[in-house]
Amino acid sequence: MVAGIIKKWDKNKDKLRQWFSCNKQKMYDEYYKIVDAICRNVLELKDYSITEVGHDNYQGVAVFIIKMNYGSYLGDYLITNTYYGSCSGCDTLMYINGSLLDNENLPTDNQLEQYMTLALHLVQKMQTLVDDEED
Repeated sequence: MVAGIIKKWDKNKDKLRQWFSCNKQKMYDEYYKIVDAICRNVLELKDYSITEVGHDNYQGVAVFIIKMNYGSYLGDYLITNTYYGSCSGCDTLMYINGSLLDNENLPTDNQLEQYMTLALHLVQKMQTLVDDEED
């Protein structure tokens, strides 16, 4: 994980917590949407795009490539990933939101903490496409 990302998490995680707590769960019922919320609320990115790779089966890995700014330098790209499953017993996000049954509701306090943990795990896996020394 890049040191700058750690600092941003420490500084802005409460913004993400607030965003989760004020939005119905349908706003973040996919991993892609959580990565997007991290980009806006934690990393405070304004000009970015996210490409999701590998999320085409019932279970597997989803890789998220985040292009920041103009993406003309390898350091302008972040990457993170998660494993996903096909049921609430094997997929973290489905487990948290009750297999999508709570999409129209705000999260409970327990769900909020679980969403924050899930977001932290995505942040902990974030890397630029260059070594830290090259940033």
